[in-house]
Order: sequence, then C-alpha cells, then structure tokens
Amino acid sequence: MRSKFYSYLMSLGHVTADMNQGALSAILPYLIVAYNYDFATAGSIVMFYSVVGSVVQPVFGQLADKHFNLWVMPISLLLACGGMACTGITSNYWTLCAAAMLSGIGVSMFHPIAALILNRTAPTGRLGECLSVFSFGGNMGFVIGPLLAGTLVSLFGLKGTLILLIPALITNTVIWFKHKEIIAIMGEKPGEKKAVKETKGEDNWKAFGILTLGVLSRSVLFFALNTYILLYWIYEFGQTKAYSSTLLSCFFACSAISTLVGGRFADKYGYRKILRISYFLMLPSLIAFCLSSNMYLSTIILIPMGLALSLGYSSNVALGQLFLPNHLGLASGISLGLSVSMGGVVLPLLGKIADIYGLKMVFVALIAVCLLAIFSAMIVPDAKKSLQTQN
Repeated sequence: MRSKFYSYLMSLGHVTADMNQGALSAILPYLIVAYNYDFATAGSIVMFYSVVGSVVQPVFGQLADKHFNLWVMPISLLLACGGMACTGITSNYWTLCAAAMLSGIGVSMFHPIAALILNRTAPTGRLGECLSVFSFGGNMGFVIGPLLAGTLVSLFGLKGTLILLIPALITNTVIWFKHKEIIAIMGEKPGEKKAVKETKGEDNWKAFGILTLGVLSRSVLFFALNTYILLYWIYEFGQTKAYSSTLLSCFFACSAISTLVGGRFADKYGYRKILRISYFLMLPSLIAFCLSSNMYLSTIILIPMGLALSLGYSSNVALGQLFLPNHLGLASGISLGLSVSMGGVVLPLLGKIADIYGLKMVFVALIAVCLLAIFSAMIVPDAKKSLQTQN
C-alpha cells in the first residue's frame, strides 16, 4: 500500500509539472493573434521552453544520483508553474522566452528526483506498473493543461495564466505534509549521498545510447503533435481555439490510458516488445492522418495515434534504468525528461516547413521521425540478456 501511495503522490507532482507544456500549446494560438507571430516564431518559444530543460536534464540526473535533496521537488514545481504563469503578463518576446525557459527548467528538475523515489518504493517485478501510474500523471497533465489554460485565457485574457501557479502551491502543500516520511523511506537526510537502491551489474552505455535515439525520436513526435494538432484544427479546419484545445486534451486522454495499459503489459510481456508495438502502431496512424482531408476522419485517427504515443513510455524509462543500474537518476532524467523536451529544439524547423509548405507537411515529416524510432526499437538489446552477458 505504501508503494502505491507514493506512486500516486509522484503522479500528482507529474500532473502539476507536465500540465505546463500542455498549457503552452493552448496559449500559443492566443500569442500568435495578440502579437502577430508566424508559426516559426511561435515554435521558437516552445524551443526555448525545451532546449534549456534538455541541456540541464542530465545535470539534474547526475546530481540526484549523488545527493538526494527533497527540497528540489517543491522548487521545481514552483518554477514549472510560475514560469508558465508569467507567459501571459509580458508582451516582450525575449521576456516571454525567459518565462518559458524557467518553466522548462522546473519540469527538468522534477523528473529525476521523482524517478528515484519511485525506484526505491516500487515492489519487485512491478516497476513498469509503478512507472505507468507515474507516467499517467504526466499524460493527465497534458490533458488538463490545454483545458485549464484555454479556459483561463478565454475568461480572463492572457493575464489569466497567473492562476496556473495555484496547482504548484496545492501539490507542494501535500508534499510538505509527507516530507519526513519520504526522507525516511529514502534512508537519508537531505544532502547525503546515494539515495538509490544498491544495484548489481555494469552499465551498458551502448544499449542506453540506442534507446536514447528512440527517446529523442519520440520526443520530436510528442512535441510536434502537442503543438501542431491544435494549430492544424484552427487553421486547416477552421475550428475555434477552445474547441481545438479540448480536442488536444482528448488526444492526451487516449495517451494517458495507453500509458497505464503499456506499463502493465510491459511487466507481463517485456519492455522491448511493447516499445516496438508502440512505434509500429504510430507509423500507419501518421500515414493515414497525412492522407486524410476530412476533419471527422482525422479526429478518429487521433485515437490510435494517441494510444501509440505513450504505449511504450514506461518501457523507455524502465529499460533506461536497467541499462544504467548505477546511474538511475541520469537514466531517468534522460528517459523521462528528454522524451518530452528535446523534440522542442526542432519545432522552429517544423514551423518553417509549416510556413512555407503548409501544416500538413509537418505531419509528413514526422513519418521519417517515426521510422527512426522503429529502427531504434528493432536494434535495442533485451535488457535482461544484456545484463546477463555483462555479469
């Protein structure tokens, strides 16, 4: 029961952190209208959100491996929500980018420390299930983010983003009431070394590198779909911003359900197998979406696309921890963090493609990215065999 409670607690934190990225997608159309931005400029704001977080993510992972500091978690949530809250109160492009960067840094700080707590509390043989609950929280953040931000900006204008700070205050209050228990579970006082389980076996950096190729590919898919599905419905199908934000939330609701199912299936059938199924399901969904010109058919196609996006999410994280058993924080930071951050680096390029060739071509380009993810999943070694070979 204790392990389930902390899976749910970390999941709550994951909701609070990752809702900001979904919120940014909903805020972008309002920024485009308010400041006359083109798609490339709007994409660059998302890039600033992600690029700093992507760079510092491994750093926070390394620090988490060496020192367990629970205070990192509440600070990370304040930065994540506080930065996003500030995006609506400035008309200056560079200040807006700075606010987005602060939010991205906060999200990057959260993942490694939460993953360490999960790894410590997960029952033997049920890591995939615990990670799926945690990942479900992140996906629910993407469901809630567009709905919440879209509603707030519709009701109060761009300054309504300030209310996004409230979820961080609520979650941090819950964590504060449980902070002594968490520190006791980790077996250390804040600042002491190595708050992770003792592990056996050597790190397999080659296998982790192959896995990371797939993680980065999924990140591009994630960021592009998160950003351009909403814009596609607004500019190609002539739908309202509110309707498009709701549609994006429904897309991530499918993704959230897939996360829970994927984690349980991964424990039962193997992480690598579920990872491959995830990418193979994404490919025909993307192709069908590119061929469709009907709004209702395109909406239906979003269902398998959303399911495919997160079916292998828990498997990525679990495999990363198995390949790097002596660097759990680093592995988790990359597998959890880069999977939803590094893809933002290519958004300005995808935005330029959209400006020149139209939004449809963005999804055509994603087919090549999906093929790269499939290639990674096909050559990544089995985690158990890899560890047995090294031992």
